[in-house]
Amino acid sequence: QDVPGELMSLFMYRHSIPHTMKPLQGPGIQYDFEVKHALEMAAVIDTTAAELTLSLSPVSPLTIPDHEAAAVVEMAKAGVAFATLPCPTAGATSPMTIAGSLAQQNAETLAIVVLSQLINPGLPIIYCGRLGMLEPRTGLIWGGLELGLTSAATVQLGHYYGYSVNVYGFSTNAHTIDAQNGFERGMNAVIPALAGADELSGIGEMEAGVMGSYAQMVLDNEFAGHIIRLKSSIDVNEDTLAFEGILKAMDGTRNFLGQKHTMKYLKKELHLTKLAERNSWEPWEKNGRKGILENADAEADRILREHQVPPLEAQQEKELDRIMAAAEKDHVKKR
Repeated sequence: QDVPGELMSLFMYRHSIPHTMKPLQGPGIQYDFEVKHALEMAAVIDTTAAELTLSLSPVSPLTIPDHEAAAVVEMAKAGVAFATLPCPTAGATSPMTIAGSLAQQNAETLAIVVLSQLINPGLPIIYCGRLGMLEPRTGLIWGGLELGLTSAATVQLGHYYGYSVNVYGFSTNAHTIDAQNGFERGMNAVIPALAGADELSGIGEMEAGVMGSYAQMVLDNEFAGHIIRLKSSIDVNEDTLAFEGILKAMDGTRNFLGQKHTMKYLKKELHLTKLAERNSWEPWEKNGRKGILENADAEADRILREHQVPPLEAQQEKELDRIMAAAEKDHVKKR
C-alpha cells in the first residue's frame, strides 16, 4: 500500500524496467489510461506497441465493465498483443462443475477476443485461463490438482481456436517450500505442460499467488528445465538404438562406461540437476546434509549478490518518473 491503488500495475511495470534485460511482459490492467502510460514507459526502452504484452481480466461471471471495455479498445487501437485473463472460481463466480466453469471461462475470453478483433482484425491474442476450484473449508483457490486438470482443458480449448495459451502451472496453496508445495506444483505444471501449454505462469509464487519466494524462483527455473526435458521426444534411430555398442559390450567388458557413445549422449539424454541431491549418504552427510532447499537458498543469495543489470540512462529514469507523475496527477483521487 505504499503506492496509490489506481497506479499499482503501472508502478510494478515502472520499477521492473530498470532491473532486467530479459523480455518483460507488461502488467495486468483495467483502465484505458493504463494502456497509454504503459506504452509511454515501454517507448523509453525502445519497446514498441507490437512488442508490449498486457493482460486484462473480465469480471466473472460474464461481465466486462465499461472501463475494461475501454481498455480493450485502447489496446486494440494501439496494436498491443494482450492476454485475456478470466479468473472464475468454481462454486463462487462460476458453476461448481469443471465443464460448466470451462464453458463460462471460454465465453468470457471470446467476448474480449470479438471486441478486440472488431477494432483491429488480426490482433494477436494470448488465450489465458485462471479457473480455480473453491476450497469450501477456507474459501481459497488454485492449489489442488484440479488446477492442473482445468489448465490442461484450457490449453485444449485455446489451441482449438488457434491461439497460444498461457495457464497457471507453478501454483500451490503451500506457505513454504515443503512436500505439499512440491507435489502441488508438480501436478499443476506437468499436466498442462503435457497438454501442450505454450506458457506456464506462477514462477516463484506461493500461497496461491499471495506471496513470492526467491528460492522458489530458483527451484522453478530448474523445474521448468525438467518439464522441457519431459516434453521432449525419445529420438529413435540407428545410432541411438546402439546395437553396435551393445554387441561390443557383450563381447568385452559388458560395461558401457568406456564407450564414446556414452560420452556422446550423456548430456543429450540426461537433464542434469544443479540443485537436487544426487549423492550417497556419506558425501551428503559430510556436506552438512544440505538438500534442494538449502541449495536453492544459496543460489538465490548468489544471484542477488552478484548479478548486475546495466543501469538506465539518467534521462530514461527521469522520463519514467515524469510519466508516473503525470499519471498520478490525472488519475489518482485526492483523499
